[in-house]
Amino acid sequence: RAGEHTRKHGLLQLRDEPRVESGVLIPNEVELVVYFIVEALRTGRATLFHVAGPDMTGYLRHPKSANDSRTPLELIARLFSAVTSRFAWSRTLPNVLRVQLVTGAAARFVTTMERRSRLDDLLAAADVVGRDPSSISEFRRTAARCPEVFDHSRSRRYLSQSDVVDGGLYVPARLTDSSMAELEGLWQRLQHLLDG
Repeated sequence: RAGEHTRKHGLLQLRDEPRVESGVLIPNEVELVVYFIVEALRTGRATLFHVAGPDMTGYLRHPKSANDSRTPLELIARLFSAVTSRFAWSRTLPNVLRVQLVTGAAARFVTTMERRSRLDDLLAAADVVGRDPSSISEFRRTAARCPEVFDHSRSRRYLSQSDVVDGGLYVPARLTDSSMAELEGLWQRLQHLLDG
């Protein structure tokens, strides 16, 4: 199956749709270097910030396999060097492209537009518990209706980019200016309330 092949060999389906078990597969490193090049061309910047989850961060920094000690980051650097040395249009790219990985696991307070009221209700219920601890039962019932905030990325219920493409992305306005540290603190608080 394509999904198993994707996980086993570090390949990415061209459509990047995890629920589809067929399609064209390309190495992750090729997809990432193309993404970084397009972003560098679009922004004109030599330093890019890439929000990645813990799985992607670990994947990029560890050897590909027991038989291949190269890391995906090393392969991406070699691919970038090959592009900049072979194509005339690449002169607009920086000689060195720095990609800063930002761990984005704390940015879990997103959902589809269709489910936005559940996320808003969850945040409101957390505010109420802060003022009235006796409302913890209502908070837990509300949290059960918004499991994507608490699910691990390997969970089948986890909200993916494919869901967002289909249903639109919703980020509560009150959280759009929050730092990753503030979001992590909020998540820990909600997890503590849930676990009791």
